[in-house]
Amino acid sequence: MAKKLIDAQESHFTVYVDNRPAVENLKRLAKTQGFATEVHEENQTYHVQFSREGEVDAQQESEKKSQEKFVPGTNKVLYISRDTMGAGDAALGKNLLRMFLYSVDQREELPQTILMLNSGIRMATEDSQSIETLKALHEKGVEILVCGTCLDFYGMLDRLQVGSVCTMYDITERLFHADIVISV
Repeated sequence: MAKKLIDAQESHFTVYVDNRPAVENLKRLAKTQGFATEVHEENQTYHVQFSREGEVDAQQESEKKSQEKFVPGTNKVLYISRDTMGAGDAALGKNLLRMFLYSVDQREELPQTILMLNSGIRMATEDSQSIETLKALHEKGVEILVCGTCLDFYGMLDRLQVGSVCTMYDITERLFHADIVISV
């Protein structure tokens, strides 16, 4: 609903939601679209007020610069939708995914974005080896986005160690603008 109002060029509006993860998703959406937010809670309902900001914030400026440096064929997105790699033994699959992420970190050519969904969010919340590798990738400029709905579903919203909470709009945007999507 908020995205539709933004697309309709609305500059001031309020969205009502009943849970904190939805509030965080709306705040992130607002920030990426140049809106300020104000949140009020009343009777277990959150009122998220959107208003268009006058200035472009630092994150938007950074995103603009990364788009300016964009070279066709180099926008790779790594899509991690589970906490194992391959089919078969779960312990082996977890180890393979850890080794894969470590191998990605050792490459000169890195993905622009790593998207983590479903049980894949565990790599950014509870797997200490992967968290260290993901932090190293983030320091090298790789954007790490972790599904907020998934974090909420697994009860891990407060356990995110690396990356940013994202919405399905963020995920869709990255996937549709990727030159290459690598799904693990």
